[in-house]
Amino acid sequence: MINIYFDMDGTIADLYNVDRWEEKLQAHDVSPYNEAKPCGNLLDLMELLKQFDVRVGIISWCAKNSSKKYDKQVRQSKRAWIKKNFPIVEECHIVKYGTRKQWTICKAKRDDAILVDDNAEVCREWQGKTVNFHNYEELVKNLKNILTELAA
Repeated sequence: MINIYFDMDGTIADLYNVDRWEEKLQAHDVSPYNEAKPCGNLLDLMELLKQFDVRVGIISWCAKNSSKKYDKQVRQSKRAWIKKNFPIVEECHIVKYGTRKQWTICKAKRDDAILVDDNAEVCREWQGKTVNFHNYEELVKNLKNILTELAA
């Protein structure tokens, strides 16, 4: 089975186009996580992942400079967003901001998993295959190519 872990903010959730998102997060307001639209047609992406029998996970950071209380609220908001917009997720890790994603304890070994993230540095540090997210169409194209290659 193929395992893919997705980042959320700026990858599957369009957080950075929410009005005043950064200001709100700094004020410990979770509304931007609730208001973020999907970065593309996640129904099509889910169909592609199902076609290749992919096991889907999330590794996402909480907000920068947060508190334990705010981290808890962020985790609740992100999990609600996933349930609503990307319900095929089987494993979810929402970790403290800046946690090295390659250190996250996942069910799949890192060298057997693909990470999709918009942060180039995070992708470089990952120990398996990565897809650096730039836009939704490119993501689907790259994933389709990788999954076709792995399935062959």
